[in-house]
Amino acid sequence: MTMKEEHIPEITESKLYDDVCAIIEDTRYRVAVYVNSEACRMNWHVGMRIKEDVLHNARAEYGKQVVKHLSERLVKRYGSGWGFKKLQHCLRAAYTFSEAEIDYAVRRQLSWTHLRSLMFVVDELARKFYMEMRVEDQTGSMSSISDASSSSVLPSILKFSTRSIGLSNTSFRSVKWLSEMIPSPTLRR
Repeated sequence: MTMKEEHIPEITESKLYDDVCAIIEDTRYRVAVYVNSEACRMNWHVGMRIKEDVLHNARAEYGKQVVKHLSERLVKRYGSGWGFKKLQHCLRAAYTFSEAEIDYAVRRQLSWTHLRSLMFVVDELARKFYMEMRVEDQTGSMSSISDASSSSVLPSILKFSTRSIGLSNTSFRSVKWLSEMIPSPTLRR
């Protein structure tokens, strides 16, 4: 054995494989987190842009027609994922969450699926509670939100609604045409 061979650390094939897999998995995770964050922000910004444009002419039928026509054009260009329902969800996100709340949610690694579920929680205090509960849960599952909402414990935890503690109740229901475009505001799975 030469002196040169003695100084070379011995790396086993198994260790090399494990290290390369760890690098790949770590990078894939970081890419997924980044893509999710940007998708959530994009969807919220799409909703805000529609909200700004359609609010200038608040007639229900006009707003519905604008969104339907936009969805038809987007589907032709980007595929079926940009249909009317998707735009409804984007619009609901714009009415439900502030930009700061969206930024907070993506920093806490909530997905668009999580945000969509949270959009159907009408009570602002309950929505914030569910958001924190999901962050603490860290399972990636929305079951904790659905389970808590159907349990008898949640009403006692959230005894004080946004009205009773003096939070402003700025709701998407204040715009007449929007209530016709977006499904009813109940918690859905």
